[in-house]
Amino acid sequence: MLMRFFVEPFWFRVFILKIFLLFSTVLFAQTLVKGKVTDAAQGAPMQGVTIQLRGQNIRAISQADGTYSITIPDANANGSLVFSFVGYLTQTAAINNKTLIDVQLTADGKELETVVVNGYSRPKRKEEVVGAISSVTNKELQVDRAIESFDKMLDGLAAGVQVETNTELGTPVKINIRGQNALTNLTGTTIRSGAFTSSQPLYVIDGVPITEQRPGDEPTQFGGEEYRNPLAGINPDDIESISVLKDAAAASVYGANANNGVIIITTKKGKSGKPRVNVGINAGISNPINRIKWLSGPQYHGLLKQLFLSEGQSPAAAESLAGSAEMDTDWFGITNRTGSFQNYDMEISGGSDNSTYRMSASYMNQQSIQL
Repeated sequence: MLMRFFVEPFWFRVFILKIFLLFSTVLFAQTLVKGKVTDAAQGAPMQGVTIQLRGQNIRAISQADGTYSITIPDANANGSLVFSFVGYLTQTAAINNKTLIDVQLTADGKELETVVVNGYSRPKRKEEVVGAISSVTNKELQVDRAIESFDKMLDGLAAGVQVETNTELGTPVKINIRGQNALTNLTGTTIRSGAFTSSQPLYVIDGVPITEQRPGDEPTQFGGEEYRNPLAGINPDDIESISVLKDAAAASVYGANANNGVIIITTKKGKSGKPRVNVGINAGISNPINRIKWLSGPQYHGLLKQLFLSEGQSPAAAESLAGSAEMDTDWFGITNRTGSFQNYDMEISGGSDNSTYRMSASYMNQQSIQL
């Protein structure tokens, strides 16, 4: 009897422990859910996406390859996962006892339009920079026009940007952003070591600043050297986009050289895939319009003779002063011709997922209508 008294409590405790473990297993059973998060537009994997079990404090973060894994209690097997990322629409996916859930997130266009990332000391809201940044795409630049330099093509395409062009090939072009921002040369000297200022903006091509060849308001020739336009060496067809920074905050990034504004040029890049070859040919002719109807030699002689007669000259003197009545030289035809231009472009691009390449070359031959 004494033995039974001590044995029964032991087996009773073992029985109670088994019942507790059984209920604990049922209560705390969990399932591992895996998947991949990608961008809906580009299909690229997304890192840093937050995955949370709706209504619970259970979260996971996607890895560099877009994959994730999150442990879900079986009690929430019919719940849902919430995928969220800055700049993208939040998406909810039902679990429904699934262990593999792939999600594609869509960019939130309205959210991205509210903030402009400009590289300054702090992000600016869009309404703060309206009018301070102008962008021109390759399509708006109309690169098929018979103009050798893109800075001449920029004329009239960006608000607040004034382009002073000329007809001579390769010559420097003056660009004023929001008016004349610098004083002209007060000394009037052409000595390069003297004091001078410049109203030209700073050019940045793919992150590399390009200094204008003419540093100040000097004449186009100095010491027998003729200044050329370094931007004329850039093929306009190679340009992807142009951004014009017109506010003073640009100086905080590029320094004092950006006081007159910054023109940022982004060139085209190669794309992965098979090699692609593009060839473009433009050619044309040009003739003067709105030509003045000049007098012929005899007509000019008759009018000039009448002028001298009205001044009281004798007929013989007026005839002598008016010159020859037979000379008829077409001076306009001698000094002008039919202009022509030829422009050839060739581009080779391609690459793989790891590297891309793009090579291009262009040739332009332009003859003006004036000799």
